Amino acid sequence: KTGIPQIDDLRWGSHIGLLYQTSSDLIEVLTPYFQAGLDGGEYCVWATAEPLTPEAAYEALRQAVPDLDGYIQTGQLEIIPDSQWHALSERSGMAIYSKLDKAIASGYDGLRVACRADPMTKSGESYAHESGTIGGYNVIGIFAYPRANLDASGLMEVSKRHRFALIRNGIHWDVIESSEAQILKDTLKSSEEKLQSLFSN
Repeated sequence: KTGIPQIDDLRWGSHIGLLYQTSSDLIEVLTPYFQAGLDGGEYCVWATAEPLTPEAAYEALRQAVPDLDGYIQTGQLEIIPDSQWHALSERSGMAIYSKLDKAIASGYDGLRVACRADPMTKSGESYAHESGTIGGYNVIGIFAYPRANLDASGLMEVSKRHRFALIRNGIHWDVIESSEAQILKDTLKSSEEKLQSLFSN
C-alpha cells in the first residue's frame, strides 16, 4: 500500500517522482506513505530533503503515528538528513543495497525509502540516482525533486524516469503516469481479457 490516495497499491520495485515546492508538500505526501510502510511491516528510511529537517519530519510523522518512538526504538524507522543518505550513495545504489540488507537481516518484508533525487539541470539533463537500483528488489521508493529546479523538459524527464510522478496543481496533486507504465497496464488488461474469454469458452 502506498498510503497515497492518488496512487493505488504498487508492486515491489516501484518508484515515484515527487515534484515539491515546500516542506508542507513533502509532509503531505510522505507522512501517509511512511505510515503505510510502518503498518505493513516494512523497514522505513526517510532521508529528508531541503527545506524539511529531520526534526520537522519526525514531528509530522509523530502526529500521524502515535507509537512513533516505539518504531524508532525497534529500528524499523530511520529519519536522517539528506546529506547522510547521499554520503552512502557515493557509488550508484549503495545506499539502497545497504538499507535493504539491513531490512532483510532484521526480518522486515522490504524497504520503503524517500530521498531527494540527484539534481537535474534546467535543460533537463539528468544525473544517475538510485531509482534504477530498485527494480527487482523488495523496495519501494519516492524520489523528491525541487519543482523550482525543473523546466518543461525536466518535468518530462521525471515523468519518463518514474512509473508515476506527483506534482502539485493548486490545492490538488496531479499524477502523471509514464508512457511505459500505461503500455504495460494496457497489455496486462488485454491479457486478462483474453484469459477470461478463454476460460469462459
